[in-house]
Amino acid sequence: MKLVIASDIHGSAYWCERLLERVESEKPDTLVLLGDILYHGPRNDLPKGHDPKSVVKMLNAMARNILAVRGNCEAEVDQMVLDFPCMADYAVLMDGSRQIYLTHGHLWSPESLPPLPDGSAFLYGHTHVKVNEDMPHPQGGTIRVVNPGSVSIPKDGSNSFAVYENGEFQLRELGYGRAETDRNAWLCCPFVGNRKAPCRAPSCIHGVCLIDFRLRETFGVFPGDLFEYLIRKADVLDEFRLVLRREEGVVASEQHTFRSE
Repeated sequence: MKLVIASDIHGSAYWCERLLERVESEKPDTLVLLGDILYHGPRNDLPKGHDPKSVVKMLNAMARNILAVRGNCEAEVDQMVLDFPCMADYAVLMDGSRQIYLTHGHLWSPESLPPLPDGSAFLYGHTHVKVNEDMPHPQGGTIRVVNPGSVSIPKDGSNSFAVYENGEFQLRELGYGRAETDRNAWLCCPFVGNRKAPCRAPSCIHGVCLIDFRLRETFGVFPGDLFEYLIRKADVLDEFRLVLRREEGVVASEQHTFRSE
């Protein structure tokens, strides 16, 4: 069983789209949403790209593959527009004999755990802070406690989600979107129009944009496809030198000229 686990989208269409790009690449059996899907809440600023109607449309398109629980921001009106159940206080998944308990975190939390068998996993959101650790259960035994952080309003510095596969949980960060990432990579490169902009690429050494395998996740493409991807998406003109680190450690350098369409 493979799960993508996310929480606290808070109506951000921008970050929901980033999440669904990762769902597309991860290909989980189920997308688990731990609440606070549409409403940003009175205590939060509006997240980037706040557009609950677009979030509804994106999530409803994959409703059959979503398992969701209620957050403290959910209301009956949310259930009226979402095509999957989202008003349960908790849900339980079984991976073999392992119990995976899903809740938002405002009712049950690591400080107030429900009864759980030894070896269970307790998944929650609400705090917007990532957690992935073992902890003792007050009634005995050890459980795994996982918080995927927040998709749109992180309180620990990075937008994020989690993946469960082969019995293991991993926390993952959400990078820039595909179109925005390649634009930032262009802007940081002095070979492109001598533009002045903060560098958001993974590294920029001696004026050369080094795009290595860490960008595989961000771009959603394999390095072999990267040149063609940039050619399709580029919105600036000029020449630049792109250094690509190959998996076997060989560094290939090619120069490309781009024309406006």
